[in-house]
Amino acid sequence: MDIRFLRYQIFTRDLLRKLTPGPRGMARVEVSALTPGEQQLCLLLAAKKLAVVAEEDGRKYYMLEQGIHEHLLESLASQEFPLRAASVT
Repeated sequence: MDIRFLRYQIFTRDLLRKLTPGPRGMARVEVSALTPGEQQLCLLLAAKKLAVVAEEDGRKYYMLEQGIHEHLLESLASQEFPLRAASVT
């Protein structure tokens, strides 16, 4: 397996883990939870109008366009990357 591909999968998986449902079920991620690389991706998505910055209860979020959320999920699933649920206690 190519190391670049593995890094992409890990990056994508880690970003997906940070997504939570926002208003009307849109995927969102809190800005303060992002790594520098994730921040750069969200800035790029916002510049292309595929994400917007929203504020709620004093916290800033990137709200992802549904197609981007689907693309991230499909990119992992199509490569047979195991998506394991973490147990919540």
